[in-house]
Amino acid sequence: MSVNTALLQDFLRASRDRFAQDGSVPDGLTMLRTALFAEQRWDHHGGQESGGPDMRYVGALLERIRSLVIAGAHLSPSPKTLGGIRDKVMNAYERLLVGYASWGGYRYRGWGGYRDKSNYSGPAVWSERDCGLKLCLELEKEWPGGVHQEFPIAKWTRSDLAEGEAIQRVDVAVLDLAEFVEGPDAAIRFGERTHEAFFEIKWCVKGWSDGAREHKTRLESIPADVAKLGNNIHAKRCRVAGLVVFDDGDWWRQQERALETSWPRDVWNLYVGPSALTWRGLDAVQPS
Repeated sequence: MSVNTALLQDFLRASRDRFAQDGSVPDGLTMLRTALFAEQRWDHHGGQESGGPDMRYVGALLERIRSLVIAGAHLSPSPKTLGGIRDKVMNAYERLLVGYASWGGYRYRGWGGYRDKSNYSGPAVWSERDCGLKLCLELEKEWPGGVHQEFPIAKWTRSDLAEGEAIQRVDVAVLDLAEFVEGPDAAIRFGERTHEAFFEIKWCVKGWSDGAREHKTRLESIPADVAKLGNNIHAKRCRVAGLVVFDDGDWWRQQERALETSWPRDVWNLYVGPSALTWRGLDAVQPS
């Protein structure tokens, strides 16, 4: 599975600098593990330029990971901290991959053309809405009752909508409103709230050719979706933002590098496809 090396190196340098300044390490297991992975990768690929890992920093990462696991933070992350929210999203994503390994469309014939009598995408997904639903089901385990589809970004949901900014819909949004209290200023407080997470969903059908109109349209819309997510997280409308590509034909992995230079730093690329399964050793899972 490919890695956006530029973003990873930026994260590595920023994390090292913060540790050198005040001894702090990234918040939450997801970012701690990412920092550890970045150190290992840079030490392996950086050659003499890497200078080797700072073992004090690596030791601090390992100790913080150890303390969080002992405390059970990997099982029930905090819903209030950025690190905890990231860990909840990652928990949902990992479960989604485990499920996809057994029901994903990559296992089936897919699309062979209108004349192909054996066309079949499998029992689980027949639309992008289905893909969004699969993600929602896993997110709901982290935020019961707090996951929504087609969440509107409009004047009646946001107080920071810029002049001339078009109304938009977020495919999947997490809004943890368990402690939100209704009242005379509820609309104001809601419109100023930074929500937990926004996601945009894309589905690439197995068997679609590069020239297929719908396939081309979906892929061409990805840069706009990524930019939208970047704008929303920059405007503090959400704390975590991610593009989730269900790629039954493993097509996206071959194309995503073209977007590396323009990919917003805080937008996650949550790929769901055969390469992600191979990366995690899930490609041998039997169909459900």
